[in-house]
Amino acid sequence: MFSIMYISGGAGLSPVISGGEWRMLSIAERLRRRGCRVHLLTSPGGETCARNAGFQGEIHCLPASLVSRREYWVGDRLWAYFLFVMGFFLRGRRLPACDLVYSSSDYFYDTWTALAYKRRFGSRWIAMNHHRFPPPWRRAGNFMINLISYCSQRLSYRWMRQHADLVLALDSPAGEEILANLGLPEGGFHRVANGIDLDAMERVTGGEKHYDMVFAGGLRSGKGFDDMAPIIAEVKRKRPGVKVAIIGGHTGRSRRLLERSLERAGLAGQVQLLGYVDSMDYIRVLKESRVYFSASYEEGWGIAIAEAMACSLPVVAYDLSVYRRVYADRLNLAPLADRMAFAAAVVRLLADEEGARRQGRENSVYVKRYDWEKIAKVEYDVLRELVGRR
Repeated sequence: MFSIMYISGGAGLSPVISGGEWRMLSIAERLRRRGCRVHLLTSPGGETCARNAGFQGEIHCLPASLVSRREYWVGDRLWAYFLFVMGFFLRGRRLPACDLVYSSSDYFYDTWTALAYKRRFGSRWIAMNHHRFPPPWRRAGNFMINLISYCSQRLSYRWMRQHADLVLALDSPAGEEILANLGLPEGGFHRVANGIDLDAMERVTGGEKHYDMVFAGGLRSGKGFDDMAPIIAEVKRKRPGVKVAIIGGHTGRSRRLLERSLERAGLAGQVQLLGYVDSMDYIRVLKESRVYFSASYEEGWGIAIAEAMACSLPVVAYDLSVYRRVYADRLNLAPLADRMAFAAAVVRLLADEEGARRQGRENSVYVKRYDWEKIAKVEYDVLRELVGRR
């Protein structure tokens, strides 16, 4: 049986898990149950994420701060990335040598660390990719942050092209774009899927419906942060009593910005900002809601949408090509950035309760194909074959 070192430095000090980290931990724990020796190199926030997700492998923690135990603004996260890389430079030789090293994202702090680990221990490097950043002038949000992300991703692509033993990309339009950009030979890459924990979904029972609309995800521009308040306001204009919940990790600044946006839209105190909730409460909130909405402008796959579908919710989202590839015609799609059309789709579902329930039931059947157990089995076979190569 092989050993594997997962690299995940993206959490910094935050205990809030991202979709990419959730994928990594879901598969890593299932590989551990199959007898693999699984290690995780991460930050303090990543360690908390892993424990909260039920990961029972061995964790090695690198620093994400010199003094603070919290992140107050985006600069704290950038500092955490730098410290993670420097931490490996100073302490990497103390880590155990594994057959494989697996970078969980295409961010430089994961790819550089994985490449350095490969060179130090002679491991084979698997590089996971989720989505490709557009140029900063075509992406919403802070220009400098977007520029840094764009340039560092291009550097990661160069390292992958030259040094990775196997590149993984999602079986989606985003994944195809990444593979086309990398120009890898046949055998140098493998298409993979994301998944959901169907067993956990089935164990949690929801009560009566408390929320008409629910969203779960990071509070940032790419996730439709700027569109939420106008969409909710338009829905409330047509259905004044609508109840809305927003689940997701955020910095204090992003929460304040969202609160101000809601206040400007006349929604102060009318939207429940639940922040981070544990996995069981997250599923419970989904099951106690009527419609899931995602105004995201960019997605590699959309795990939260699949989780909502598994909880028998109809979904409204912007029309991204990845959704048609992954979910076929199961979503209610609005033209990108058309807030009025988006709100109208939500209103139609809330007005047609039987139709919404029917969609939800069909969705829960459709996403059974994305059970983590099936996805992990495929990835286990791929990694075992890589270890066996001469």
